[in-house]
Amino acid sequence: MAVIPRDRDHHLNEANYDEMIQFWQHGVAQPSSMALMDPNNTKPGFELPPNRLLGEAPSPNDRRISMFSANFRNNVLAPIADPLSLLPTPDPLPVPARTFTRSNVAGGGVLPVPYATKGGRLSMEVWGFNETGNTNVPWFPGTTIRVREGELVHSHLGPRFGSHTIHHHGIEPTPMNDGVGHATFLVGGGGYTYQWIAPPAGTYFYHCHKNTVLHFEMGMYGLLISDPDVPGAPFLDGRSGMVYRQDSLRNYDKEVLWVIDDMDSRWHEDVIAMGHSAGIGRVGNEFITSADNTDVNLHRFDPDFFLVSGVFASPVEQNVITHPAVSPTVTRGETILFRVLNAAYTVVTVRFPSPLNPEVIAMDGRTLGRTPFVQYANPFGLSSLGGEMRLSTAQRWDLLLNTSVPAGTYSVTIEYRHWVTQALLRTVTVPVVITS
Repeated sequence: MAVIPRDRDHHLNEANYDEMIQFWQHGVAQPSSMALMDPNNTKPGFELPPNRLLGEAPSPNDRRISMFSANFRNNVLAPIADPLSLLPTPDPLPVPARTFTRSNVAGGGVLPVPYATKGGRLSMEVWGFNETGNTNVPWFPGTTIRVREGELVHSHLGPRFGSHTIHHHGIEPTPMNDGVGHATFLVGGGGYTYQWIAPPAGTYFYHCHKNTVLHFEMGMYGLLISDPDVPGAPFLDGRSGMVYRQDSLRNYDKEVLWVIDDMDSRWHEDVIAMGHSAGIGRVGNEFITSADNTDVNLHRFDPDFFLVSGVFASPVEQNVITHPAVSPTVTRGETILFRVLNAAYTVVTVRFPSPLNPEVIAMDGRTLGRTPFVQYANPFGLSSLGGEMRLSTAQRWDLLLNTSVPAGTYSVTIEYRHWVTQALLRTVTVPVVITS
């Protein structure tokens, strides 16, 4: 397995000021990738970090200084003269096993909706990621990043509208390769290539972390799946493949990706009119109170649209989603792998009917009972939880279902409950069809 040098044996030294300032992030200017290439404010044309005047000396905890070694700043960044240059990745390993490019369609993506928004429209602006940034290419949710466990991966972000990041959720790489808002930097200009090792096989996801609560709601996220290191991997979305159950590999005949989401159309109409940074405080005061944020109100989320994997549920159709990308049809006896991500801001309960008893084999990207963690968890039948799983935002569960039950249509229900009051907002039904 390839090893990224600074990912290995690097422990935080609390006595080292230069290391500690990387953990004192709030109140520190968050530069773009262009600003990082000019740590001393000496080159014309480069973007200045927020709240820093031209010619002002950077402070000791300026992130442009704290994120790089002196050698990297002086010998790699210093010669760069073009403000549109691609920020070089520290410690690059030049031959990755897999490379991805993600461009955002923020500002250019419009989805039709089955009923009127709060503003009376029949479409909503929704942002996202795909390989080209073209809204004519499927892009919501973002195109899946699919890798094989243990591979060296290069994931390139080339923004088309504004500056953004990619946070590969659950991967835990170094800060320069993590894209966490308010902790690293924003990608703009020529883009940036994140470098990381594909994690243990499981279900993860990626999302923009610039103005997290807004950009995630706007649709800037997608699944990230790590498949076992076996021939044929990485597998194709929705097809057959292999998955770990504890330390054993199991075949599945069909994969079902349920990305559960909700939308407050006010955010997609009124809030985004205030810009990509709506709701973010100034440097030194990122955490502003709701009293100071009355125009944006990101603390107020009242969804009026509910969807699964980009398919909207409509009361006119009794909130039943029969789209084949969401509602699977299989032959009796086949095995289904469900990968479920709660991308909603509501609390979601997914309930399987009693004849179906899928087995939960993984949570949040980690296989239950796989070495070396066998003493902490084991797979279990969902019936032991009354046939239901309750997921908060960003949780992922993987389930295997053996369909050796009588042929028929089985209704799985998804309940969306308000994140504060727990009031039931909508129940969506997804049929699972088993043929003889």
